[in-house]
Amino acid sequence: MKAKAFSFIKISDRSMVASVNVARYIRDQLDVPLTDNDEVADGAMDVLIIINGAYGFCGHLPALGEAVQKAKRIVWVQQDYSIVPPINNGKAESPFRKAFVIRREKKKSHLEFWTTCAKESIATPLSSYINWNCLPMRTMAEKPYTVHDDLAYYGSFRNGREKDFDTLFTNPQVPVIISSPSGKFEEKYHQHNVTHVGPLNDGNLIEWLSERGLGLYLEDRKSHTEFHSPPNRFYEMLSAGLPMIFPADSVFTIRQAGYAILDRHIFELKSGLPKIMWQNIKQKMDNRNVIAQEQNLAWFKKALDEKEQLPAVMKRAWKKLEDSL
Repeated sequence: MKAKAFSFIKISDRSMVASVNVARYIRDQLDVPLTDNDEVADGAMDVLIIINGAYGFCGHLPALGEAVQKAKRIVWVQQDYSIVPPINNGKAESPFRKAFVIRREKKKSHLEFWTTCAKESIATPLSSYINWNCLPMRTMAEKPYTVHDDLAYYGSFRNGREKDFDTLFTNPQVPVIISSPSGKFEEKYHQHNVTHVGPLNDGNLIEWLSERGLGLYLEDRKSHTEFHSPPNRFYEMLSAGLPMIFPADSVFTIRQAGYAILDRHIFELKSGLPKIMWQNIKQKMDNRNVIAQEQNLAWFKKALDEKEQLPAVMKRAWKKLEDSL
């Protein structure tokens, strides 16, 4: 079976971008050529694997559109539901999006999904649920306990979480530390008790997390009601031995994924009751070593098993495609 994989984000062995990590993993596990440029259109192919990304900024859309038209099957690799896959019945203008409309006119199949999202994993008979988000999981926790009395949050300034950010970071009653490539956090939350640091690379992320007091788990509203794999951050904080705390409305995904969150790991994130919220968080800070031990004992082996089973899961998904051609 002739196949090729394409990444919208430039491939680098040092990149920490989640989609690049997934792209490299697919390349290595399936032994398929991986490209991030016009080479995607070279030669015939049975299967084109596209790793989702912000394709509006990609400079190789004409070549990718050509490859889309050539391929017999197209796999959309999805580890973030917020990046919407291309449709095949719209008024497309870009050569990439228009290629899917042309495929439909030629009665070719649209997309198969290898996805962390339950809904898309059953979109077609050839689609599969694959938990790409467990890839950052380490084989051993960095440290069993934390050393600083701070509440840590890291990542981009994610749309849909602003209300939670305002509640937690406007007037925090415990030291808060935020690591982000976005300047919006420092622009909005420069209050006393909030420290900002830049983005962390793969070499020191886990060590930095292992020194924090508590890890703050937040998710988008959509994840409250629709199942998606636990995010990369869940596995990164678990690998660091960092105890995590969860807003009450953010436990659906984790529990449905098979991770039992205890009531003492949960707090009520309510802007109207800040005193009670911060009392609860302070109590968890005092008991963070116990929480770390509980989460490590209950979750670590399961998370590591998920990562170790990924090659077999991918091979089953790959076999379905082979059998369909």
